[in-house]
Amino acid sequence: MTERTPPAQPTAFVRRVAQLCACSYADAEQTILDGGVRIGGAVVNDPARDVGDARIDIAPAARPDALEPVTVLLNKPAGFIPARARALFVPQTRSATDTSGLDLQPRHYRDFTAPLPLDDAASGLLVLTQGARVKRHLVEDALEQEFVVEVDGPHTAYVPGQIQRAPPYLGKTRAPLKVSWQSETRLRFAIKDPQPGELQYLCLQASLRTIGVRRLHIGRIALAKLPLGEWRALGGGEKF
Repeated sequence: MTERTPPAQPTAFVRRVAQLCACSYADAEQTILDGGVRIGGAVVNDPARDVGDARIDIAPAARPDALEPVTVLLNKPAGFIPARARALFVPQTRSATDTSGLDLQPRHYRDFTAPLPLDDAASGLLVLTQGARVKRHLVEDALEQEFVVEVDGPHTAYVPGQIQRAPPYLGKTRAPLKVSWQSETRLRFAIKDPQPGELQYLCLQASLRTIGVRRLHIGRIALAKLPLGEWRALGGGEKF
């Protein structure tokens, strides 16, 4: 029978930070690792450090109870699988267009989800969030999403009607959609809760081959001028 290794005991440094922050040892250790603790004005991020009775200062924004969940908007490049797209959410790719003023801490870059994913081949607006309310709102309320789809095939006035009359995708009842020509090679879709591959399927019903798909809006939030491959935080006054 294999003996279980007992969990490591928290160091004196971790215990002191946990006491100061009124948090668990795990949260205290993560706060140290994240660089939120200073001793003598210098950051100390080694939980095993022997700090003795030295004064410990904890950055207000780094305290576990001060970390509010964040939601960010990412301009996903075409061809990026989910893991590769999520890997773009790092400090180095924060857009200069971000005017939220939020001071993101290392823990903000972990434990997030993408409630409304995009097909691997698609590009455009991708939401990453740590907020349970935001996730629930996006998943359960079926907000209208706007897409621009570049196509190859007949450009006729009958195409929107053919798409509107298309049989249900994968047998699922579809909410009403709006579709119109944006240019000779681009269709604009306004649709709720699109399924992976559904836009390509709808275009095929009008003998159109899909070349590219780009999401521009989710509810009231727009991709706007967010550069490709970059992200910005959702401001406090912005709502989906």
